[in-house]
Amino acid sequence: MKFSKVIGLTGAMIFMVGCSFLNSPERKNVHIVPKRALGDLVQKAPKNVNWEGYYHGKLPCYNCVGVDTWLKLSIKDGRCVYDLREKYLGKKNVTSKGGISWLRDGAEAKLLDSEDKYLFLSNGTVTFIRSPQSSIDDSYTLEKYDVFKNENVSFLINPQSIQAGKMGGKSAIKFSGITNYEMPTPSGYKSLRSTYLLKCQEGKFKMSRIAYYNKKFTMGNFVYPQENISGKWFDVGNIELMNQVRDRYCYR
Repeated sequence: MKFSKVIGLTGAMIFMVGCSFLNSPERKNVHIVPKRALGDLVQKAPKNVNWEGYYHGKLPCYNCVGVDTWLKLSIKDGRCVYDLREKYLGKKNVTSKGGISWLRDGAEAKLLDSEDKYLFLSNGTVTFIRSPQSSIDDSYTLEKYDVFKNENVSFLINPQSIQAGKMGGKSAIKFSGITNYEMPTPSGYKSLRSTYLLKCQEGKFKMSRIAYYNKKFTMGNFVYPQENISGKWFDVGNIELMNQVRDRYCYR
Protein backbone atom coordinates (compact mmCIF):
# COMPACT_ATOMS: atom_id res chain seq x y z
CA MET A 1 0.00 0.00 0.00
CA LYS A 2 1.48 3.32 -1.08
CA PHE A 3 0.68 6.64 0.47
CA SER A 4 1.29 10.11 -0.93
CA LYS A 5 1.35 13.18 1.28
CA VAL A 6 -1.71 15.40 1.09
CA ILE A 7 -1.12 19.07 1.80
CA GLY A 8 -3.85 20.24 4.14
CA LEU A 9 -5.58 23.68 3.74
CA THR A 10 -4.86 24.90 5.81
CA GLY A 11 1.34 47.14 20.79
CA ALA A 12 0.91 48.15 23.85
CA MET A 13 1.14 45.72 26.69
CA ILE A 14 -1.51 45.94 29.37
CA PHE A 15 -0.21 45.56 32.91
CA MET A 16 -2.35 45.68 36.03
CA VAL A 17 -0.40 46.75 39.09
CA GLY A 18 -1.88 46.23 42.51
CA CYS A 19 -0.76 48.03 45.60
CA SER A 20 -1.87 48.57 49.14
CA PHE A 21 -1.37 51.92 50.82
CA LEU A 22 -1.80 52.49 54.54
CA ASN A 23 -2.51 56.00 55.73
CA SER A 24 -0.21 55.61 58.70
CA PRO A 25 2.70 58.13 58.47
CA GLU A 26 5.12 55.48 59.73
CA ARG A 27 4.65 53.48 56.51
CA LYS A 28 7.05 55.30 54.19
CA ASN A 29 8.20 52.42 51.97
CA VAL A 30 5.46 50.64 50.08
CA HIS A 31 6.14 47.34 48.30
CA ILE A 32 4.19 47.18 45.02
CA VAL A 33 3.38 43.69 43.81
CA PRO A 34 2.40 43.49 40.12
CA LYS A 35 -0.65 41.43 39.33
CA ARG A 36 -0.78 38.86 36.57
CA ALA A 37 -0.43 40.61 33.21
CA LEU A 38 -3.67 40.54 31.25
CA GLY A 39 -3.83 39.96 27.53
CA ASP A 40 -5.14 42.47 25.01
CA LEU A 41 -8.87 42.71 24.52
CA VAL A 42 -10.15 40.52 21.72
CA GLN A 43 -11.02 43.65 19.69
CA LYS A 44 -7.29 44.20 19.16
CA ALA A 45 -6.67 40.67 17.82
CA PRO A 46 -5.77 40.38 14.12
CA LYS A 47 -8.71 39.95 11.76
CA ASN A 48 -6.72 38.64 8.79
CA VAL A 49 -5.14 35.65 10.57
CA ASN A 50 -7.00 32.62 11.92
CA TRP A 51 -4.85 32.65 15.05
CA GLU A 52 -6.92 30.73 17.63
CA GLY A 53 -6.06 27.06 18.08
CA TYR A 54 -3.37 24.51 18.92
CA TYR A 55 0.17 24.61 17.51
CA HIS A 56 2.88 21.97 17.82
CA GLY A 57 6.46 21.31 16.83
CA LYS A 58 9.87 20.14 18.02
CA LEU A 59 12.09 23.16 18.52
CA PRO A 60 15.91 23.35 18.83
CA CYS A 61 17.54 23.25 22.25
CA TYR A 62 21.14 24.22 22.99
CA ASN A 63 21.59 21.75 25.85
CA CYS A 64 19.08 18.98 25.11
CA VAL A 65 17.79 16.85 22.25
CA GLY A 66 14.95 19.25 21.50
CA VAL A 67 11.85 20.87 22.96
CA ASP A 68 8.52 19.18 22.18
CA THR A 69 6.28 22.27 22.23
CA TRP A 70 2.52 22.77 22.37
CA LEU A 71 1.02 26.25 22.23
CA LYS A 72 -2.67 27.06 22.57
CA LEU A 73 -3.87 30.55 21.59
CA SER A 74 -7.42 31.37 22.62
CA ILE A 75 -9.89 33.89 24.04
CA LYS A 76 -10.87 33.88 27.70
CA ASP A 77 -13.20 36.44 29.32
CA GLY A 78 -12.84 38.72 26.31
CA ARG A 79 -9.02 38.73 26.38
CA CYS A 80 -6.38 36.98 24.28
CA VAL A 81 -4.47 34.32 26.21
CA TYR A 82 -1.98 31.52 25.68
CA ASP A 83 -1.10 28.17 27.26
CA LEU A 84 2.45 26.96 26.54
CA ARG A 85 3.64 23.40 27.29
CA GLU A 86 7.33 22.65 26.73
CA LYS A 87 8.89 19.22 27.13
CA TYR A 88 12.68 19.49 27.23
CA LEU A 89 13.41 16.01 25.94
CA GLY A 90 15.35 13.99 28.45
CA LYS A 91 15.08 16.73 31.07
CA LYS A 92 11.95 18.54 32.28
CA ASN A 93 8.46 19.77 31.48
CA VAL A 94 7.61 23.48 31.70
CA THR A 95 4.13 25.03 31.59
CA SER A 96 3.39 28.74 31.36
CA LYS A 97 0.16 30.69 30.86
CA GLY A 98 -0.72 34.34 30.42
CA GLY A 99 -1.99 37.05 28.13
CA ILE A 100 -1.12 37.96 24.56
CA SER A 101 -0.09 41.48 23.52
CA TRP A 102 -0.48 42.11 19.77
CA LEU A 103 2.27 43.97 17.92
CA ARG A 104 2.63 45.25 14.34
CA ASP A 105 -1.07 45.09 13.44
CA GLY A 106 -1.27 41.50 14.63
CA ALA A 107 1.60 40.12 12.57
CA GLU A 108 3.58 39.66 15.78
CA ALA A 109 2.72 39.07 19.41
CA LYS A 110 4.36 38.95 22.83
CA LEU A 111 3.50 36.26 25.34
CA LEU A 112 3.04 38.13 28.61
CA ASP A 113 4.19 36.48 31.87
CA SER A 114 6.85 34.73 29.83
CA GLU A 115 10.57 35.38 29.44
CA ASP A 116 10.52 37.65 26.41
CA LYS A 117 8.85 35.18 24.05
CA TYR A 118 7.72 36.74 20.78
CA LEU A 119 5.72 35.20 17.95
CA PHE A 120 5.38 35.83 14.24
CA LEU A 121 1.93 34.71 13.08
CA SER A 122 0.76 33.38 9.75
CA ASN A 123 -2.24 31.29 8.70
CA GLY A 124 -1.41 27.76 9.81
CA THR A 125 1.84 28.50 11.67
CA VAL A 126 3.44 30.53 14.45
CA THR A 127 7.20 31.10 14.70
CA PHE A 128 9.15 32.07 17.81
CA ILE A 129 11.36 35.09 17.09
CA ARG A 130 14.08 36.76 19.17
CA SER A 131 12.51 40.23 19.19
CA PRO A 132 9.93 42.25 17.27
CA GLN A 133 10.68 42.55 13.54
CA SER A 134 13.61 40.13 13.79
CA SER A 135 14.36 37.55 11.09
CA ILE A 136 12.38 34.33 10.76
CA ASP A 137 14.04 30.96 11.45
CA ASP A 138 11.79 28.12 10.24
CA SER A 139 13.33 25.69 12.73
CA TYR A 140 11.39 27.57 15.44
CA THR A 141 8.03 27.21 13.70
CA LEU A 142 4.98 25.41 15.13
CA GLU A 143 2.27 24.06 12.84
CA LYS A 144 -1.42 24.45 13.55
CA TYR A 145 -3.44 21.31 14.30
CA ASP A 146 -7.02 20.48 13.47
CA VAL A 147 -9.08 19.85 16.61
CA PHE A 148 -12.00 17.47 17.02
CA LYS A 149 -13.93 17.56 20.32
CA ASN A 150 -16.68 16.00 22.31
CA GLU A 151 -17.62 16.67 25.93
CA ASN A 152 -14.59 15.10 27.62
CA VAL A 153 -12.05 14.39 24.88
CA SER A 154 -10.16 16.39 22.27
CA PHE A 155 -8.37 14.83 19.29
CA LEU A 156 -5.57 16.78 17.59
CA ILE A 157 -4.20 16.09 14.10
CA ASN A 158 -1.67 17.92 11.97
CA PRO A 159 -3.46 18.19 8.59
CA GLN A 160 -0.08 18.32 6.84
CA SER A 161 0.64 14.78 8.06
CA ILE A 162 -2.36 13.11 6.38
CA GLN A 163 -1.34 10.44 3.87
CA ALA A 164 -3.84 9.04 1.39
CA GLY A 165 -3.71 5.73 -0.45
CA LYS A 166 -5.59 2.53 -1.30
CA MET A 167 -6.33 -0.70 0.57
CA GLY A 168 -7.95 -3.41 -1.52
CA GLY A 169 -8.68 -0.81 -4.16
CA LYS A 170 -10.55 1.42 -1.73
CA SER A 171 -9.56 4.76 -0.22
CA ALA A 172 -7.67 4.85 3.07
CA ILE A 173 -5.81 7.48 5.07
CA LYS A 174 -2.94 7.25 7.55
CA PHE A 175 -2.05 9.87 10.16
CA SER A 176 -0.73 10.49 13.67
CA GLY A 177 -3.00 11.90 16.37
CA ILE A 178 -2.92 13.14 19.96
CA THR A 179 -5.86 12.45 22.28
CA ASN A 180 -6.37 14.58 25.42
CA TYR A 181 -8.75 13.54 28.21
CA GLU A 182 -10.29 16.05 30.61
CA MET A 183 -10.11 13.50 33.44
CA PRO A 184 -7.63 10.64 33.90
CA THR A 185 -8.81 7.31 32.51
CA PRO A 186 -9.14 4.23 34.75
CA SER A 187 -5.67 3.21 33.54
CA GLY A 188 -4.24 6.49 34.81
CA TYR A 189 -3.40 8.36 31.62
CA LYS A 190 -4.59 11.79 30.37
CA SER A 191 -3.28 11.64 26.81
CA LEU A 192 -2.12 9.22 24.17
CA ARG A 193 -0.25 9.39 20.90
CA SER A 194 -0.93 6.88 18.15
CA THR A 195 -0.68 6.20 14.43
CA TYR A 196 -4.06 5.59 12.79
CA LEU A 197 -5.08 3.75 9.64
CA LEU A 198 -8.64 4.50 8.51
CA LYS A 199 -10.57 2.74 5.73
CA CYS A 200 -12.82 5.47 4.35
CA GLN A 201 -15.60 3.49 2.64
CA GLU A 202 -15.66 0.64 5.15
CA GLY A 203 -15.63 2.98 8.14
CA LYS A 204 -13.01 0.95 10.00
CA PHE A 205 -9.83 2.11 11.72
CA LYS A 206 -7.00 0.67 13.77
CA MET A 207 -4.27 2.10 15.98
CA SER A 208 -0.57 1.32 16.25
CA ARG A 209 2.48 2.76 17.99
CA ILE A 210 0.33 3.67 20.97
CA ALA A 211 1.97 5.61 23.82
CA TYR A 212 0.12 6.70 26.97
CA TYR A 213 1.05 9.60 29.30
CA ASN A 214 -0.16 10.89 32.66
CA LYS A 215 -0.44 14.51 31.46
CA LYS A 216 -2.07 16.19 28.49
CA PHE A 217 -0.25 16.62 25.19
CA THR A 218 1.75 13.39 25.82
CA MET A 219 3.73 15.07 28.57
CA GLY A 220 4.71 13.83 31.99
CA ASN A 221 5.40 10.18 32.70
CA PHE A 222 4.81 7.36 30.25
CA VAL A 223 2.05 5.02 31.45
CA TYR A 224 1.99 1.46 30.19
CA PRO A 225 -1.51 0.42 29.12
CA GLN A 226 -3.31 -2.48 30.75
CA GLU A 227 -4.46 -3.69 27.37
CA ASN A 228 -2.65 -3.51 24.04
CA ILE A 229 -5.23 -2.70 21.36
CA SER A 230 -2.69 -2.27 18.56
CA GLY A 231 -3.84 -4.01 15.36
CA LYS A 232 -7.53 -4.34 16.26
CA TRP A 233 -10.08 -2.86 13.86
CA PHE A 234 -12.79 -0.56 15.25
CA ASP A 235 -16.01 0.76 13.75
CA VAL A 236 -15.84 4.50 13.02
CA GLY A 237 -19.58 4.80 13.64
CA ASN A 238 -19.08 3.94 17.31
CA ILE A 239 -16.45 6.66 17.87
CA GLU A 240 -17.83 10.20 17.48
CA LEU A 241 -14.43 11.88 17.08
CA MET A 242 -13.20 9.37 14.49
CA ASN A 243 -16.40 9.86 12.54
CA GLN A 244 -15.59 13.59 12.44
CA VAL A 245 -12.09 12.77 11.19
CA ARG A 246 -13.51 10.56 8.44
CA ASP A 247 -15.87 13.32 7.26
CA ARG A 248 -13.08 15.91 7.27
CA TYR A 249 -10.31 14.04 5.48
CA CYS A 250 -11.80 11.18 3.48
CA TYR A 251 -14.01 13.23 1.20
CA ARG A 252 -12.06 16.39 0.55
